[in-house]
Amino acid sequence: MDVLFCKDFSQFPSIRAGGTVYLVRGREDGGVGNYLATKGFNVCDTVVDGGRYDDYAGLSVRTPPDGTRLVVGVGDFAVLEAAKLIASLHDLPLWCVPLSYDGVNALADYTLWTVDRAPAFLPVSRQTVLATEGLLVPTRDGVQQIYQHLFAYYVSLQISVYANRLFLREADNERLSPLLATVQTALLSVGEYNPAVAPQLWSTICAVAPVCSDREIMLYAKAICVYKKSNMSYNRYIFAAAYAYLAALTECADAPDLLLPPDRTAVAEAAKGLGWNIRPAPSPDRAERRRLDWAWRDYLADVRSSADVARQAAKCWRRLVGSAGYGFFEDLSPSDLTYLMPVVAETSPTYTPFKHLYLRGGFDLFN
Repeated sequence: MDVLFCKDFSQFPSIRAGGTVYLVRGREDGGVGNYLATKGFNVCDTVVDGGRYDDYAGLSVRTPPDGTRLVVGVGDFAVLEAAKLIASLHDLPLWCVPLSYDGVNALADYTLWTVDRAPAFLPVSRQTVLATEGLLVPTRDGVQQIYQHLFAYYVSLQISVYANRLFLREADNERLSPLLATVQTALLSVGEYNPAVAPQLWSTICAVAPVCSDREIMLYAKAICVYKKSNMSYNRYIFAAAYAYLAALTECADAPDLLLPPDRTAVAEAAKGLGWNIRPAPSPDRAERRRLDWAWRDYLADVRSSADVARQAAKCWRRLVGSAGYGFFEDLSPSDLTYLMPVVAETSPTYTPFKHLYLRGGFDLFN
């Protein structure tokens, strides 16, 4: 994935004129369609209804015309997710042109949908993000979105550092530890809403997104969205998911070998209640699980220290949000969050510290 900072359309990548461009847009396209037409392309556009998010069945049948050379997504979170889906399904290169910082999801190399009754991360292999000065407007909603995405990356990065220690990949932390300090500084530098902070938060995410996966937290946010039967996209719940995810790891028992394993049958039934089929990832053998138990005890105090940063970030988040509709836990109860923890851990496609502690019975203490 490439991220280009452009003053205007003249700094867009040069491509040979001719053929069709499939433009995925909301109500506006910021003039991108006209620009492509003047460059000699046949622009075929499709309009995405942001109010019908996760309409995989409807979007997956939107087929770019024969001869399409490029998919261009222009808009906010929902529009860019739709463009990424279409580009992924048809193996076409993609330009993402966010019209506000709400389009921060453009910086992820995947798109998350419900496919065949299960959450699926679909890869977007040939993607260029065009952050255009005249279009990328720092609205309050956009700053809130970029802040919660950055917090999710902070939590993912923090846990990745400890996962590398647990799974004996310490060398990988040479590049992650400096980034962790940068992200922490950016998070805690934000007080009341100030549109001037948006470019700094954006550039920080640009640095961390290529080297850190936030997929487990996004899966948690999506589970909350499905559970709450929300008509909004799962980006509404990213901060809450990241905060609860970190809390689960910092507050769980430090002696998981004394706990009973979880009732995985009950968890599978809970997942079915969301309309999800479980596709569990393989787990290590018994000896490796025991080693991880002992290693986790050694690192648990360090992990718990990250909770202080999370509490400070939560204070910044509440000040940013105000009454804008993205309440901290506005429509969520603690029982909602703890109920979904085992479902997320069971559904997660990789073996992570979150999944390990779930399988050792650590999350049962929250229910």
